[in-house]
Amino acid sequence: MKGRRKKTTATLSDRQAAYIADLPVSYQDGMRKALIDKSLAYAVKMKCRDCCGFENAAERVRDCNITTCPLWAVRR
Repeated sequence: MKGRRKKTTATLSDRQAAYIADLPVSYQDGMRKALIDKSLAYAVKMKCRDCCGFENAAERVRDCNITTCPLWAVRR
């Protein structure tokens, strides 16, 4: 089991649950994966989509040119 992270069962805080409830339905599962499963890949994806306001997110993230963002390099 060397190199594997131990899965922990996390729960959402009331604030996190309320935030997810306000998201467009198509993004709610991704945010749960980022927060509950602690998925780094989903955390990066969801932060970028959050930055774009969740509107036309795929296109806006793909075309993002904010090179000063710490996540910009890992999104390429």
